[in-house]
Amino acid sequence: MLKLPLLIAALVLGSHTASAGTLDRIRESGTFRIGYRADARPYSYQDRNGQPAGYIIDLCTEVAALREPV
Repeated sequence: MLKLPLLIAALVLGSHTASAGTLDRIRESGTFRIGYRADARPYSYQDRNGQPAGYIIDLCTEVAALREPV
């Protein structure tokens, strides 16, 4: 029974470290990259012009537009 709480704690701490690195990389490069599946309508897909579209793309675009307060 002790293994499950330890596993959960390890996952939470590991994800925090990974996200901190991601935010640092975005801050340094000024680039926010979005990965998506091209066949997961309506969440993400390619439109007629081959461009990313869908709910997830819209959400990521909004998040990318947010800026930290100065």
